[in-house]
Amino acid sequence: APLFRRQTGDLQCNLARLRIISDVAGAQTLIGQLNTTDLTTASLAAVAQASLKSANDGIQDVLTAVLNGQIAPANARDQVGVGITEAILAVGNITE
Repeated sequence: APLFRRQTGDLQCNLARLRIISDVAGAQTLIGQLNTTDLTTASLAAVAQASLKSANDGIQDVLTAVLNGQIAPANARDQVGVGITEAILAVGNITE
């Protein structure tokens, strides 16, 4: 579907955006509390943290574009999705 320039969005959309930002930050906090004495857990936690940082960077790019009345860059939207997906995969493989 073609992308069109949007305004900052309605209340529901903005609440959803805030929830995503909050959920990513919360996940980063929880992952930071994992016991990483096991090397596999430490490695997967590091991947999850890096992935969530990447997602957060993408979120910031989208937010900047939206607040400036611009189209959110497709690569930033993709970055958010990939970052969250990679974090979920990493955390899903932690067994200890």
